Amino acid sequence: MTAPKARRRPRLWSLVAAVCAALLASLLCASGAQAAPVTVGNGTQFATTSGDVVHAHGGGVG
Repeated sequence: MTAPKARRRPRLWSLVAAVCAALLASLLCASGAQAAPVTVGNGTQFATTSGDVVHAHGGGVG
């Protein structure tokens, strides 16, 4: 006696295809984030929201 054929699951494959199509569409239609260009001159002092000067000479590395 031979083993019965595996049952086909068209609803499962339809769901998988729909999820793949949705992921592909979201990747193709998504645009990257854009920021407005800003020029910062040398010697510019930056301040926190409380008004304190930000000291970022070495970036805290070391």
